[in-house]
Amino acid sequence: GEGTSNTVPRPVRAGVHNKYSYGFNAISSTRYLFDASFFKIQTITLAYNLPSKWLKPLQIDAVRVFGTAENVLSLTKYKGYDPEASIDDAPAEAYYGVDFGTEPLLRTFSAGINVKF
Repeated sequence: GEGTSNTVPRPVRAGVHNKYSYGFNAISSTRYLFDASFFKIQTITLAYNLPSKWLKPLQIDAVRVFGTAENVLSLTKYKGYDPEASIDDAPAEAYYGVDFGTEPLLRTFSAGINVKF
């Protein structure tokens, strides 16, 4: 009550106040509402086309070498795994933006070469 130093809400049996029986406390609260603002570098691709003067003696028209990195960097003060990861990404769904501990997106590196004869 008022004047106490308690910051932990009291446990409530499901259905006591909201007439639903989901098996958990479904009363809305901002207790676990966090600022999930972030800055993210999602994809970086670097490519280089080899000069044609190097390729003519080999009878090759073009060579392109490339590398890609995905999910490179995330800057955030968010305490969860990933501020973008959610159980559902559809805004109309009830759990949009809710973090259920969904694993973060993996950092991926790939490289390749395109050769045109």
